Amino acid sequence: MSRLPLNQALELPPEQMRELGYRVVDLLVDHFTTLPDQRVVRLPSRAELERRLRQSVPETGRPPAEVLAQLAEDVLPFVTRTNHPRFFAFVPVPGNYVSAMADALVAGFGTFAGTWFGGAASAELEILTIDWLRELCGLPESAFGLFVSGGSMANLTALAAARHHYLGDDPRGAVVYCSDQTHSAVERALRVLGFGREQIRKLESDSAFRLPLPSLARALDGDRAAGRRPFCVVANAGTTNTGAIDPLDAIGALAQQHGTWFHVDGAYGLPGRLDERVAPLYRDISGRLAGVDVARAADDELRAPLEAVWGALLRLGPALRSGAQPPPQEGRVVQLAVSGGGVPKRAVDAVDVKLVAALNPLEGEEDSGDPLPAAVAEDPGSTLQIVESVLRSSNPF
Repeated sequence: MSRLPLNQALELPPEQMRELGYRVVDLLVDHFTTLPDQRVVRLPSRAELERRLRQSVPETGRPPAEVLAQLAEDVLPFVTRTNHPRFFAFVPVPGNYVSAMADALVAGFGTFAGTWFGGAASAELEILTIDWLRELCGLPESAFGLFVSGGSMANLTALAAARHHYLGDDPRGAVVYCSDQTHSAVERALRVLGFGREQIRKLESDSAFRLPLPSLARALDGDRAAGRRPFCVVANAGTTNTGAIDPLDAIGALAQQHGTWFHVDGAYGLPGRLDERVAPLYRDISGRLAGVDVARAADDELRAPLEAVWGALLRLGPALRSGAQPPPQEGRVVQLAVSGGGVPKRAVDAVDVKLVAALNPLEGEEDSGDPLPAAVAEDPGSTLQIVESVLRSSNPF
């Protein structure tokens, strides 16, 4: 069968495709291999970027190599290296070269995972890799989920499921409880879902930055006595500010006692679930490990299989699957979002996990020898000293 002629306005001939691909790969390899020696931040002024990039809408195309060269010269140097070993701000987790190649494969093949008809194999990969994450989190086989674009969408998805199944999509008079350490994505999700500020009880955290049980119990009792509907308790399994893990089992028991939904935000802390030294902190009311975390991000064999993935896991009982009103003990949702980066597609995330996990298995790897996790576990107060020593031994910004 003869191939249809190329659309010269949209496609490149095979030799130019390969040439462009090789140039992109060279850029990536140079980036990953020189990353520790690069500056973490180069923050130009708006005026400088305008000078470098401002132009009218082009009427003719440019050679791909020329565009790529400008990207390498005027754009990429001025993007903060969030994957730099000395980057300690914000919480995006770095991807790696294999993940970048997975993104390229999915984008190139135009993979679609929205329906089984549109992409059965990619949908099956999503089912498989979600099952892997479910098993790693210690969740039961009844748990299911999907990949989403990030922690914000993971919270929104899980809370939307809670609102639908527990409130019948009517948030009037319902109250949600969380600590002042809860990520702002939770409040934003609730506002999108129709909850007013007056319906969100943001409780002051204790000295360990955790949600205090006495304050939560008083708030639940007070709202119920006032005729309001306590709807959902949000617990943190690794806050983005300090990595604090709320007492999940005790909060879960209190939520069950009051008949409220129990939402665990694990968008930042999940990998700690894999560290046996802190894994007991993730117990929920059923005695299972609730699937959220803080963790050994410095430990490659733990981090690599979870890199460059965003996901939402919903732990729902049979009543929720059928759309019936659930009993309180089934009203628990655990959402997780592991790392970030890459194209926010479900197919991309599934392929990322499959490829990275296949090349970086959890079992059978030698210890990385990194002293950071053990040192921090023995003396949490040593964290700042460790960070300071790393900074002093590194190149300046």
